Amino acid sequence: MTIEKLAEMSQQEFLDIKKSMATGFADVHGDVKLILSAIENLSGQMADIKHSMPSALDFARLEGRVDVIEKRLDLTSKGS
Repeated sequence: MTIEKLAEMSQQEFLDIKKSMATGFADVHGDVKLILSAIENLSGQMADIKHSMPSALDFARLEGRVDVIEKRLDLTSKGS
């Protein structure tokens, strides 16, 4: 094998690796965009949960109070 042939083969390997890396980085870039979009969606969902939490807590407290009243009055719901 001549030095020229070895240099040609090395150059071709370099180009193949460079092309492969460029494709891989493009895929990673797309994945990062998807992850950032998912994080943004989660942030919005968390904001919705924070907004609805007080009413959910109020409902849970009210439900607990109804349970206490039902027990004190010896009432049972037909479904239970």
